[in-house]
Amino acid sequence: MAHGKTLQFGCGHQVCGTNTHISCIYNLVGGYPHSVLYETGKACTKNKDCTTYKGSTCEQADHLCVFTGKPPVPGGGENKMCRGNKEMTDPGRKAALEAHNKRRFTILA
Repeated sequence: MAHGKTLQFGCGHQVCGTNTHISCIYNLVGGYPHSVLYETGKACTKNKDCTTYKGSTCEQADHLCVFTGKPPVPGGGENKMCRGNKEMTDPGRKAALEAHNKRRFTILA
């Protein structure tokens, strides 16, 4: 469900009669065309095995890489739509809006 570079996500659901609607929000959208869903490989055993984000550590109990730093800001060029917002770029904002509207349409249909 979540892209390999996603650091956090949350989902909710609503049952409407016999239909169940599910919506999820991700802090970094990674499902771009031609992108890799996740990196294949062996589970980590030491910190240097964790290469997706600089400063990641290997959680020994589950052999999963953990990143506790500040999430990187997605690229995409100059922010013209909302210059005061340095946390989201215009392409990211448009992708979120399009995904939101697509889901709204499917719920209404």
